[in-house]
Amino acid sequence: MKKVFLVALAVMLVMGLTGTVMAKGPVGEIITIHWLEDAVRYNPDGSEKASWTNDPLGPADLVRTGKAYHFDTIQEYYNYPGLENLSGSLVISGSGRLSGHARYTSPASELPIRDRFKGQVTVDPDAGTMVGTYTQWSYAFGSEADVHGSYPKAVPAKKQGSGWWFIGYTDYTAH
Repeated sequence: MKKVFLVALAVMLVMGLTGTVMAKGPVGEIITIHWLEDAVRYNPDGSEKASWTNDPLGPADLVRTGKAYHFDTIQEYYNYPGLENLSGSLVISGSGRLSGHARYTSPASELPIRDRFKGQVTVDPDAGTMVGTYTQWSYAFGSEADVHGSYPKAVPAKKQGSGWWFIGYTDYTAH
């Protein structure tokens, strides 16, 4: 009986500690960055859809954990106040590899959107800047009619599963 009690107590203690650690998220030095962004947005077929230059972004808080940086919230990356159901994360490794994902509801199409990010950037904590390049791939979820109503060049996304459509990608340069 004593052995069962000790095992149960140990399991509860471990579960309690794990829950506490998971709830806190990344902990460490916080730096605030600003950057300018140049971008070219493409349709799935590679045709250019839009572009912009010198778009000022930030402030965004990055939390340093070891050699990596985590955007404190994905909202700070998107810098767009109207996104509903926004969740995700964006991480910059110690070697500068940027990777992340996000989900939200598009205010324009009202469809669920899934974004994936990959790239290479450098963070200068003293200057509060980020420079480099990265790509964002975007997918919308819905029926063919609904998706094509907002994204006429969308194609079925085989890797994302049934109902997901590849709607385009954006190449970014941060400076």
